[in-house]
Amino acid sequence: MKSKAKPTRPVEIVTDETQHVPRCPQCREPIAVQATVERFNEPYKWEFWGRPSERWIKCQGNQGGHNYVHFVTLVNGAASHRLAWVVAPRKTPYEQMELMP
Repeated sequence: MKSKAKPTRPVEIVTDETQHVPRCPQCREPIAVQATVERFNEPYKWEFWGRPSERWIKCQGNQGGHNYVHFVTLVNGAASHRLAWVVAPRKTPYEQMELMP
């Protein structure tokens, strides 16, 4: 008795663009641009934030001890999903005034 040949599996082509798409940790939406900032919306006129009237927060949370804000802004009339990682500035230890003997 002859055995039937197994059907071949379909070939899936994966490009570099689809492999490494950053996503929001909470809603898993693909992110176009992300940045590390000390405070949300500062510096105020930075192009990353977009225009205040064309921006809204989609979700926010904490991952790995870092707060993040996922927001959407309009770029040429199209939605651009962006992620701001809000990291508090490091506290520098006091400076030693003189060397110890």
